[in-house]
Amino acid sequence: MEPATVQTIHRAMDSFLAVQQYHLRELGKGLPDSWMAWQQDRQTAFAGLQEQIGELKDTGLPDKDGADLLLAKMQEIIDGEAELENAVREQREELAGKLSAMRKGKNALHGYGSTYSAGPGARFLSSKS
Repeated sequence: MEPATVQTIHRAMDSFLAVQQYHLRELGKGLPDSWMAWQQDRQTAFAGLQEQIGELKDTGLPDKDGADLLLAKMQEIIDGEAELENAVREQREELAGKLSAMRKGKNALHGYGSTYSAGPGARFLSSKS
């Protein structure tokens, strides 16, 4: 592993931002095929970022400008997380609405089924009885 520098931390931050943007784009298209793959992507990108920041505490920042750049990039990550959280919340609310509508429809169909079904045995009216 190369020692933590402003450039290596920027690369780790850019990697995390790329994962955020990919997930945001994909979420805009609908539900992802695999939440597990998303979780793995995020964990990998976050682990790289966490490792670089952990190294930084030992080496320190080279100058104030480097610190300002890192803080700006960190704010970008925080903003991206908030945006992704809002998109997930909207998706969840949309799904909750669809689920509610499906439940109402299921209840309505269930009501029709018990009223109009033939039941356990069909009954026929015969003129011979």
